[in-house]
Amino acid sequence: MTITYLNLANGQLPATAAALYTVPAGASAVVKFITLVNTNTATENVNLFFQKAGSTARRIIPVNLSVSASQSVEINQTITMGAGDAIWGNTTDASVVDYVISGVQVT
Repeated sequence: MTITYLNLANGQLPATAAALYTVPAGASAVVKFITLVNTNTATENVNLFFQKAGSTARRIIPVNLSVSASQSVEINQTITMGAGDAIWGNTTDASVVDYVISGVQVT
Protein backbone atom coordinates (compact mmCIF):
# COMPACT_ATOMS: atom_id res chain seq x y z
CA MET A 1 0.00 0.00 0.00
CA THR A 2 1.31 3.41 -1.01
CA ILE A 3 0.05 6.59 0.66
CA THR A 4 0.69 9.76 -1.33
CA TYR A 5 0.00 13.30 -0.08
CA LEU A 6 -0.77 15.42 -3.09
CA ASN A 7 -2.75 17.95 -5.01
CA LEU A 8 -5.56 15.63 -6.09
CA ALA A 9 -6.93 18.06 -8.70
CA ASN A 10 -6.86 21.68 -9.77
CA GLY A 11 -8.43 23.80 -12.47
CA GLN A 12 -11.33 26.18 -13.00
CA LEU A 13 -14.96 25.46 -12.16
CA PRO A 14 -17.30 24.94 -15.12
CA ALA A 15 -20.71 26.64 -15.46
CA THR A 16 -22.43 23.23 -15.57
CA ALA A 17 -21.76 20.72 -12.79
CA ALA A 18 -19.00 18.29 -13.77
CA ALA A 19 -16.49 15.98 -12.08
CA LEU A 20 -13.46 17.84 -10.71
CA TYR A 21 -11.73 14.78 -9.22
CA THR A 22 -12.54 11.08 -9.52
CA VAL A 23 -10.70 8.46 -7.47
CA PRO A 24 -8.91 6.08 -9.86
CA ALA A 25 -9.71 2.36 -9.98
CA GLY A 26 -7.83 0.39 -7.33
CA ALA A 27 -7.35 3.47 -5.12
CA SER A 28 -9.00 5.36 -2.29
CA ALA A 29 -8.58 8.97 -1.21
CA VAL A 30 -9.15 11.40 1.62
CA VAL A 31 -9.90 14.99 0.63
CA LYS A 32 -8.70 17.39 3.35
CA PHE A 33 -9.04 20.85 1.79
CA ILE A 34 -10.74 22.45 -1.19
CA THR A 35 -9.69 26.00 -2.01
CA LEU A 36 -11.81 28.20 -4.29
CA VAL A 37 -10.59 31.56 -5.61
CA ASN A 38 -12.90 33.91 -7.52
CA THR A 39 -10.76 35.65 -10.16
CA ASN A 40 -13.79 37.46 -11.60
CA THR A 41 -14.69 41.11 -11.00
CA ALA A 42 -18.19 40.03 -9.96
CA THR A 43 -19.54 37.73 -7.25
CA GLU A 44 -19.79 34.06 -8.23
CA ASN A 45 -22.19 31.44 -6.81
CA VAL A 46 -20.42 28.12 -6.40
CA ASN A 47 -21.64 24.58 -5.73
CA LEU A 48 -19.66 21.49 -4.69
CA PHE A 49 -20.91 17.91 -4.47
CA PHE A 50 -19.68 14.48 -3.37
CA GLN A 51 -20.85 11.60 -5.54
CA LYS A 52 -20.34 8.04 -4.37
CA ALA A 53 -19.77 5.74 -7.34
CA GLY A 54 -23.15 4.68 -8.76
CA SER A 55 -25.07 6.98 -6.42
CA THR A 56 -26.64 10.44 -6.36
CA ALA A 57 -24.45 13.52 -5.89
CA ARG A 58 -24.83 15.22 -2.48
CA ARG A 59 -23.98 18.81 -1.60
CA ILE A 60 -20.93 19.45 0.58
CA ILE A 61 -21.40 23.24 0.83
CA PRO A 62 -24.56 25.38 0.94
CA VAL A 63 -26.39 25.82 -2.37
CA ASN A 64 -25.04 28.73 -4.46
CA LEU A 65 -22.37 29.70 -1.92
CA SER A 66 -21.53 33.33 -2.71
CA VAL A 67 -17.84 34.13 -3.28
CA SER A 68 -17.16 37.85 -3.72
CA ALA A 69 -14.90 39.20 -6.46
CA SER A 70 -11.19 38.53 -5.82
CA GLN A 71 -11.95 36.51 -2.66
CA SER A 72 -11.23 32.92 -1.67
CA VAL A 73 -12.99 30.22 0.31
CA GLU A 74 -11.25 27.35 2.10
CA ILE A 75 -13.39 24.26 2.65
CA ASN A 76 -11.82 22.30 5.49
CA GLN A 77 -13.72 19.01 5.41
CA THR A 78 -12.50 15.46 5.59
CA ILE A 79 -14.17 13.46 2.82
CA THR A 80 -13.30 9.77 2.54
CA MET A 81 -13.62 8.40 -0.97
CA GLY A 82 -13.42 5.00 -2.66
CA ALA A 83 -12.62 4.04 -6.24
CA GLY A 84 -14.97 5.80 -8.65
CA ASP A 85 -16.21 8.35 -6.10
CA ALA A 86 -16.02 11.95 -7.29
CA ILE A 87 -16.08 15.61 -6.28
CA TRP A 88 -18.23 17.67 -8.64
CA GLY A 89 -18.61 21.42 -8.91
CA ASN A 90 -19.88 24.40 -10.85
CA THR A 91 -20.15 28.19 -10.69
CA THR A 92 -22.13 31.02 -12.27
CA ASP A 93 -19.60 31.78 -15.02
CA ALA A 94 -17.17 29.18 -16.40
CA SER A 95 -13.41 29.57 -16.04
CA VAL A 96 -13.34 32.32 -13.40
CA VAL A 97 -13.22 30.35 -10.13
CA ASP A 98 -9.98 28.45 -9.59
CA TYR A 99 -10.04 25.30 -7.44
CA VAL A 100 -7.41 23.16 -5.72
CA ILE A 101 -8.35 19.86 -4.08
CA SER A 102 -5.73 18.56 -1.65
CA GLY A 103 -5.52 15.31 0.25
CA VAL A 104 -4.21 11.77 0.33
CA GLN A 105 -4.45 9.02 -2.26
CA VAL A 106 -3.91 5.38 -1.33
CA THR A 107 -3.02 2.79 -3.96
